[in-house]
Amino acid sequence: MINEFISTIEQTGVIVIAREISEKEDMLKVAQAIFEGGVRAFELAFDIESDEKTKKVAEIMKELRKEYGEEIFIGAGAVLTGEQIMLAAESGADFIVSANVNPDIIDKTLASRLVSIPGAYTPTEIALADRCGAHFVKVFPACQLGEQYFTTIIPQLNYIRLLAYGGITLENFKRFLIAGACGAGAGSTLVNDRYISTGNYKTITNMAKQFIRTKQEILQAKEKAKKLTYNL
Repeated sequence: MINEFISTIEQTGVIVIAREISEKEDMLKVAQAIFEGGVRAFELAFDIESDEKTKKVAEIMKELRKEYGEEIFIGAGAVLTGEQIMLAAESGADFIVSANVNPDIIDKTLASRLVSIPGAYTPTEIALADRCGAHFVKVFPACQLGEQYFTTIIPQLNYIRLLAYGGITLENFKRFLIAGACGAGAGSTLVNDRYISTGNYKTITNMAKQFIRTKQEILQAKEKAKKLTYNL
């Protein structure tokens, strides 16, 4: 599963993040919309202040697993404790996303045979996450750091899979990919109250397709550049 997840993100480039969607029916509709758009990784954020809300999110994870089987990757976001990792694993999660680099959380994630995606800000934190065994590192907040930050650090850290998180739009998604990020976590750009309250799930699907298309364009451009370099 881990290798399949890594390959999926490297090919599609996007994890869709859903936060504070309390109604199961709404979450299932959002999942269907992004699935139709070609996205296969769906992160549901736990609530750091409410165990009750976190358990409700876990129940939705179970529903998604029942509905889609192995056709999608389900993740738990905002994970801070070992107990939350256990809850996510029991609910069918495939990957764990956290806000910071906590070696204990990474260890417990790996012990549960889940994909580890800790959040980092500095090159030191990014390198530490990698040494601890993280499969990807979530660079956060990407919108404040900017794509130039990736351009600057990647030559020294190009062996680490970096994901841009925080304020991701279709426009800056492409710039982050060009700068060297292998993908991004996209939240409110795709999943927001306006689309959900109006039942405008088609827009979510269309935007998901655009994210996937952008990643494919970047992959094709890189492959073309490699061939040109080889021929020289």
